[in-house]
Amino acid sequence: MATSYHLRTRRLLATLGMTAMLVRAKRLPDRASTMDATTLEQLLNEAEIRLYREEQGIVRQRELIASLRRQGRDAADARACLRRLESSQARHMTDRNRLFQALADRSRG
Repeated sequence: MATSYHLRTRRLLATLGMTAMLVRAKRLPDRASTMDATTLEQLLNEAEIRLYREEQGIVRQRELIASLRRQGRDAADARACLRRLESSQARHMTDRNRLFQALADRSRG
């Protein structure tokens, strides 16, 4: 069962990590002020999708932690993974908020 847990955790992190890496390479919200509205809207949509998927991963990780606890097993690694997922989500929320602000600024001026 431990192998299954570690495999699921690695797959989850790989999926989220790959998504984050691809988005970082494409978006750079610090440059959002120079992007046209269509690009900003597309990136904002992608950011929302990414946040939704991350939230699903966080929910699954919390379920895994609860399951490990019910079984009387050590959940320290799972909790550490959860902290990484939550930290990643916070960074992506900041990026999404920058994109949203840039789009709002562009539509005002």
